[in-house]
Amino acid sequence: MSPAPRPTPDGVPAATLRDALGRGVISQEQHDLLLAMAAEPVTYEEAPREAPRGFNAVTLAYAVGAAAVLFAFGWFLIDRWRELGPGGVLAVALVYAAIFALTAVALTRQGFATAAGVATVLAVEMAPLVTWALMRLVGLWPSGPRPPLCDVMPVALACDGKWMVVELASIVAALVALRWVRFGELTAPIAVALVFLCYHLAEAVAGAPLRQRALGWAVVAGASAVLTLAYAVDRRRYEGGEDYAFWLYAGGLAALFGGMVNVWGAEPMTRHALPFVGAAALALAVLLRRRTFLLFGGATIVWYLGYLAFDVFRRTLAFPVLLAGVGLAVILGTVQLQRAYPRLTRRAGPRAAGEGARRLRAGYLIFAAPAAIAVAMLPGSLTRDRAALARQRAAELAATRAAARARSDSLGGSMNRPGVPEER
Repeated sequence: MSPAPRPTPDGVPAATLRDALGRGVISQEQHDLLLAMAAEPVTYEEAPREAPRGFNAVTLAYAVGAAAVLFAFGWFLIDRWRELGPGGVLAVALVYAAIFALTAVALTRQGFATAAGVATVLAVEMAPLVTWALMRLVGLWPSGPRPPLCDVMPVALACDGKWMVVELASIVAALVALRWVRFGELTAPIAVALVFLCYHLAEAVAGAPLRQRALGWAVVAGASAVLTLAYAVDRRRYEGGEDYAFWLYAGGLAALFGGMVNVWGAEPMTRHALPFVGAAALALAVLLRRRTFLLFGGATIVWYLGYLAFDVFRRTLAFPVLLAGVGLAVILGTVQLQRAYPRLTRRAGPRAAGEGARRLRAGYLIFAAPAAIAVAMLPGSLTRDRAALARQRAAELAATRAAARARSDSLGGSMNRPGVPEER
C-alpha cells in the first residue's frame, strides 16, 4: 500500500498540486510557495478564557459576588465593631485588602481581567476603613458628640476635616489602582468621594454647618464638579476601550438628583426649572451618546409631571382625566423617545470603542453652570437657614420653659390642695 500523500495547509495532497502545476492551473512560483507554507508550523489563536464584558451572565455573577463579599464584610464589622476596636478594624481591613490584591494579581496572570478588576475595586474599598482606624489610633479621630468648635470652623480636623482626609484617601487609593489596573469601575469610588468632598469643602468655605437650603445647593455644586470632571475624562481616548467616564457621570447625576430633591422642598420657585433640566439632559444623551443622561432626563420630566398632576391640579374637577392624560403622555413620549434615540445617535455620529466623546460647544461651561448657580445661591440660603435655626431654637427654648412652668404650677397646686400638709 502506497503511503498517503503529504497534505498542504488547506488539506490538498502534494500530488494534486503537481497535477495542477502540470496543467497550468498554478505557476511554479505558486507551487513552491504553497509547499513552503505546508512546512511552516500551524499556529492557532487561543480563545479568550473570560467572557467579554457586558450585560451578561458572567458580569452579573461578578457583580453579585462582589456585593455578597461587601455585605458579609460590612455585616461582620457592624456586628463586631465595639469588640474589635480601631486596632481590630485596621487588622481586618488590611487582611481583606491583601487578600483582594493577591486575588487580583493571580486572576490577571490567568487572563481573567474583569474578575481581577472586580477584586481590585474590593481592595480599594478598604481604604476608608484603614484611614479611619489609623486616625483613631493616633488620636486624630475624636469620639463623642460634635464639639462646639464645628459651628465656627467646620474644616477643623475634629469636625469635617477628618471626613475630608478619608475622602482624599479613597480617591488616592483608586488613582493608584488605576495606574496598575485598567478597569473603568475604579472611578466609582472616586465619584462618591468627590461628591462628599465638595460638600465638606462648601462647609469649610461657608464657615458653618450646612442645613436645609444650603445643603441642597452644596450637593448640586459637588455634582456639577463631578460631571465636569466626567466630561473632561470622556473627551480623551483610552487604550483597551475602557470607559472611565461612565461611573463619574452616573455618580454626578445621582448626586444632582439628590441635590434637586433637597432644593425642591426648600426653594419652591426652582421647581419649574425641572422640565428645562430634563430637556437639557435628553439633548446631552444624544450628543454624548450616554444613556445615563437619558434615564436622568426622563426621570426628571416624569417627576415634574407628577408634581403638576398631584399638587398643582389636584383640586381641579378634571383631575382624573388630567392624570390619565399625563400617564398616557408619559407612555407615548417614552415610546417615541426610544424610537428616535438610535436615529438621533446615528445622526450625532457613531462612537467607536475607546473613542472619546463628541466635543460640545462650551461643554465645560454647560457642566459647570449648576455649580455657578449653586455658589450664587449659597449666601442667601445660609442666611435663611441661620434665621430658621434661630427661630427653631427659640421655639424649643420657649417650649421648654412652658413645660417647666406647667410642672411648677402643677406641683404648687397639689401642695395647696386640702389634705396635703404644707412642707416646712
